[in-house]
Amino acid sequence: MWTGTKDCRFLGGEFVYVKRHLCKDHSNDEWRRVTKCVYEPKVTGRGLFGSINKVNLENRVEVTAKRYASKAINLLNSKMDKKNGYDDHKDNKTWIKYEFNSPAPLSGLGLVSFGKSFDYVHITIRYKDSKGEEQKRDLIRKPTFGSKPSEVRLWTGHLSNVFQVEYFFGNSKAKELHINEVTFYQEKDAKRPMLKVTEEKKVKGQFGFTQV
Repeated sequence: MWTGTKDCRFLGGEFVYVKRHLCKDHSNDEWRRVTKCVYEPKVTGRGLFGSINKVNLENRVEVTAKRYASKAINLLNSKMDKKNGYDDHKDNKTWIKYEFNSPAPLSGLGLVSFGKSFDYVHITIRYKDSKGEEQKRDLIRKPTFGSKPSEVRLWTGHLSNVFQVEYFFGNSKAKELHINEVTFYQEKDAKRPMLKVTEEKKVKGQFGFTQV
């Protein structure tokens, strides 16, 4: 059934006219068979995450963990050396919690790691709705990583007034957990959590400032 030329343009198709052989007495009319290659455009990913940016939340969140909270703080920076990673060989599961200094919008979460350092992540995002009531969103992921540190995007969306993100990591293969970085994403020019306020100190006749 003819439904219009727009249906001839799906997935790169094109509406064309072809010549038909006509006999004077219409006894042997023929259509010419034409084969057209119709294909779906290759997905490049360009623009998919173009409106959100990775943000640095150092000194903008309070960090607690089942073990090694100081290492969990290091996950907020993008340094890939061993000193700035999180290693736990005491158990096959752990948790890390990031409490925002003030509610802020959130548009994406990711993790940087490599190898078979863990195979299960349960993320709980807590936020306040338009009525000021606390809500939560639970995400379960089973990420895989290559032999070199790389990022896996765990969630992309939009939530306003986020005040806490908690991670539960599990490794079903061994008592080993390794994470290089925890990544947070926001829309461009979005309000970030408040900076932690620190006091200036006088040391040996000079003023020292804690980085904020």
